[in-house]
Amino acid sequence: MGIFRSIACLCVIALTGATTHGQILLDLDVAPGYQGLQERQVKPGETFGIELVANGGAKGKTGFSIKLRFDKTQVRFKGVKVGGLMAGAMSMPAKKLPTGVEVNAAIMGLVGASADNGSLGQLLFEATPNLTHTAIEIATASFGSRAGIVTIEAGPGVKISNPDAPAMTSSQPQPPAAAQNPKPQSSGSQGFQNPPGPPMGTQPPT
Repeated sequence: MGIFRSIACLCVIALTGATTHGQILLDLDVAPGYQGLQERQVKPGETFGIELVANGGAKGKTGFSIKLRFDKTQVRFKGVKVGGLMAGAMSMPAKKLPTGVEVNAAIMGLVGASADNGSLGQLLFEATPNLTHTAIEIATASFGSRAGIVTIEAGPGVKISNPDAPAMTSSQPQPPAAAQNPKPQSSGSQGFQNPPGPPMGTQPPT
């Protein structure tokens, strides 16, 4: 009985580990498949690609839609090259959003992706002259199918940095604390205090 329980626990752990990254991932290594490269250095004016990878649930799907979030002052979206599981799909013109772009692609036919996992294509970006350090993330994502739209979980984003930019500091300097006025020392009596002088009812010497 203990053996079966152990096997069941291992299966749960394996399934949990397979889904922690999300069903659609970004990879700065553009080789086919997910290589897990999450950081890269590029120089201003350089064009670079990001592999878009399905990590489960893609079989039979006929398209995808993702909303990318990034700093437009540091990187510029150039387009998408659909391929892999979505080979033959038609990509729509990217829709500009306040914080990034929306990318859509669809297969014109009844036959969808042939597998659950694999490359969906490459996203192309260009570093602007303002590049220092920035992130590119998938804000929302979904697969399209004959049955309708299926919302999917996105994995972590990637980080782009300029090797010539100043290094990022982990903490920002804190402003000096405002000086506090010292508390007035309290006396034994409260209220109006008579000014120093001779006792009441006596005349000062002449």
